[in-house]
Amino acid sequence: MAAAASMATMKAKEGRLTRISSAAAAANIKVKTIAQLNLEKNQHYAHTLPEQSKWLKNAVLKKRVVSAEVAWHPRRVVITRDKVFLTRDGSEEIIEDVDLVSIENLRLLDKKDQLKSEGLEILMSRKERLKQEVESQNAFMFITNEDEGHGSRRFVFSCTSAEQAADWVHGLRGFVKDALNEEKKKNQFRWV
Repeated sequence: MAAAASMATMKAKEGRLTRISSAAAAANIKVKTIAQLNLEKNQHYAHTLPEQSKWLKNAVLKKRVVSAEVAWHPRRVVITRDKVFLTRDGSEEIIEDVDLVSIENLRLLDKKDQLKSEGLEILMSRKERLKQEVESQNAFMFITNEDEGHGSRRFVFSCTSAEQAADWVHGLRGFVKDALNEEKKKNQFRWV
């Protein structure tokens, strides 16, 4: 047991671990650092967009990000046969992706829909509310189901016009339907 405690202490001194139990050390369990876990998590996104011939639709839209405050960040949104990819404007590196088959509740938003849906209107100043209403006039949203491994996520995008937002909703609905049909065919052949 003393050897396990000294092993735990030694690993902590090396700076690789902030905390390891002596029981884990005694069992010789491989413990990963937070940096290693973050690297593994982000490796999924450490790739670039597929070739343009595979793109079905793309544009730079504003994605709503809610943290301490609500902000709109420009994101290139690219749709392929089975995924929606998001990159920073001007970059090819994927920062987020969503399986089309996981998209639910795809719809246009009205001017106050986003604020009311999250109770944010009471936290914002009048100036902030007006800015959000302007951004959300031409917005659409979708929610992903929990099967993707991330839990349910909400995506809200602002377009340059109401027509563009309607076009994105219409296009995405068709792409989601096609992806669901394709998945259904694959599953059908698995059970035959």
